[in-house]
Amino acid sequence: MRDRITLAAAETHHPAWKESKTALFMRMASDTHAEDPAPEPPESLQNRGDVRQLVHQIAGAAAPAAKDEDALVETARQTTTTAKYESPKRLLRTCLASIDDSGTFGKLMAAEAHRKGFFLADRKAFVADGMKCNWTIQRKHFADFVPIVDFIHVLSYLYKAALAIGEDEDFGWGLCTDWMRTCWQGGVSGVIAELTDWLAAGGPLPEDIAEDDPREIVRRSLGYLANNRQRMNYPDYRRWGLPVTSTLMESLIKEMNYRVKRSEKFWNNPAGANNILAVKAAALSDDDRLTPDR
Repeated sequence: MRDRITLAAAETHHPAWKESKTALFMRMASDTHAEDPAPEPPESLQNRGDVRQLVHQIAGAAAPAAKDEDALVETARQTTTTAKYESPKRLLRTCLASIDDSGTFGKLMAAEAHRKGFFLADRKAFVADGMKCNWTIQRKHFADFVPIVDFIHVLSYLYKAALAIGEDEDFGWGLCTDWMRTCWQGGVSGVIAELTDWLAAGGPLPEDIAEDDPREIVRRSLGYLANNRQRMNYPDYRRWGLPVTSTLMESLIKEMNYRVKRSEKFWNNPAGANNILAVKAAALSDDDRLTPDR
């Protein structure tokens, strides 16, 4: 593990920055409901300061101090907890970690899920952010799991688009809360239409448009929502007793990084990386992988 790449370093056999891949498997207990048990977003997502911190954390900017990380995860977890709705409760946790490519890692995930009997569950969910490789794994290995895009990542794109259109947070926050409520209630198509109309009103985008140009920010947010709209039926997920955020995954990654590598640092593909990650993943799992007879 190195904080930067030194191409001339003798011990750097495969000079490239790599981020470890982590998968969390949870056996959970929850109730199902005839109607959406939480049709209104929780108060935590209507607090501007909380949302700003969450968005910055996801972006890797203004990373919070270690003492604040648990508080931020708990704030995010409240997206599935209201007076009328209890989020699924953890019964068993098992996890994997590797620096292998996503194709190899997907096979490892499927093998672990079979080993732990997850494919036999009555209700199954695959929760992830919007990265294409995650959904490739889901379609190839977990096709009968309900695909759910993490609501906090959705919120981060709504927040950035709203601030770009409003030109600052004071003007954009109202848009953000309106769109957040709309998506929470399953109406992402309406938000997509609004963003599409706003973008079209400005005419064609230049090829050399800057990344911080409001039109480019809106374009990226629009693409994220459009690509993931089929994974954003949040009222149904809550009725079925499924999680709608990956905050437990984010928390696990922080646990993985503790004494393995610092946050926001990457691997340079050392020979022992997968062994280190495997031991750490086993230590964080509710199973017997670390017992002497295995």
